[in-house]
Amino acid sequence: MIRLYSPFLYSTSNATSNATSSAITRSAIARSATRKSTRNATRSRSQQTSLKSFSNSTDAKKDPKKSIHIFHRHGDRAPSSSILNPSSADYSSQTALESNFWSNQTYIPKTLPKNTTLTLHSSPQTSLQTLLSTPLNSHTPPFGTLTTLGSSQLKSLGSTLSLLYPHPIKTYTSTSYLRTILSSFSFISGFNSNNSTPAHVEVNVPSNEDNVLNMYDNDPDTIRAFIKEINLTPSFRSLSSPSSLLPKILSAFSPHTKKGRVDYIHLLDHFVCRRSHDLCYTDVNESYRRGEFDEEVDEVKRILEMRFYTYYTDPQLLKFIIKPLVNDVINKPCGLHVYSCHDVTVLSILYLFEKKVWEWPDYAAYVVVEIEEEEVEVFYKGDRIWKGKVKEVEGML
Repeated sequence: MIRLYSPFLYSTSNATSNATSSAITRSAIARSATRKSTRNATRSRSQQTSLKSFSNSTDAKKDPKKSIHIFHRHGDRAPSSSILNPSSADYSSQTALESNFWSNQTYIPKTLPKNTTLTLHSSPQTSLQTLLSTPLNSHTPPFGTLTTLGSSQLKSLGSTLSLLYPHPIKTYTSTSYLRTILSSFSFISGFNSNNSTPAHVEVNVPSNEDNVLNMYDNDPDTIRAFIKEINLTPSFRSLSSPSSLLPKILSAFSPHTKKGRVDYIHLLDHFVCRRSHDLCYTDVNESYRRGEFDEEVDEVKRILEMRFYTYYTDPQLLKFIIKPLVNDVINKPCGLHVYSCHDVTVLSILYLFEKKVWEWPDYAAYVVVEIEEEEVEVFYKGDRIWKGKVKEVEGML
């Protein structure tokens, strides 16, 4: 079995137990959020008391005097599909084993969080039962679904960020994926866990054509046209050229290859999902259980990061992806606004404010945009990456 790092886990279990609300700083919150912890870690009694008193303070009942926007990626999930080779002799049995494993990891809440309602595709007061029976932008369950680990990550993230932003959630928007919607419920549960009387939160899930959080679903044809054009440029070819490791990738994962081309997104999806649960990369080939494939995994990640660097440093594509979202953010009133989205959403925000090769966002990675009058500050996992004026942001578009 290959044991690799787990994706980004958010926990306050290692925070100093006697910390008071006045001593909490952004960097302290970020350090607490980025520490790895065991899945069953719990807060100390004194820390629970500190968190509870802080969340129930007078300031926690009021909207801030600025607009605060938290964009978080969904939590840990099952891979989008089985990556096993259909031509292998044990394909059926191995696929059944993989499906059973992810079915046992799937997170399905019994109820909505306290004082939380759901508006699904313009239908208010959508019940949990209706949500779970509605076909969404998802894959065949259990593939693509949020896991119990993913739910825990978002609960921990919500609890952590409630210390930094102890205000009622004014709006909560999610993309139309079950994993992002359930991630929002988990975030809310964590955010309100130390508040005995949480304010009402409505989770709004617009339809694809009205949802600016994921332009890949909003206007897929235009996105494909942009990417097709970029793929033909010399810069794209030079940055994402195949390496000497490609033949091994091709031979090992032929279901996600076609005429010598690799679907790197599906490959990385497979690797990340399995490594977060300490699984070997594949149960088909024994040699890949002993760490012999680690170099190839890093290579797939590198190639994908470089490809998206090429995409998101293209001014026209980035503008098309991010402009509707930025306009929505700038026009929001003062208050706390939360968005449950995807890695590509987080990446687009990062590339708008800083042009560099960003590592692929972990599960539950988050960006915060704070706007106070004409001042804008942008933070990634607690670290400030940009500061400027609203007019400067508008000028980027």
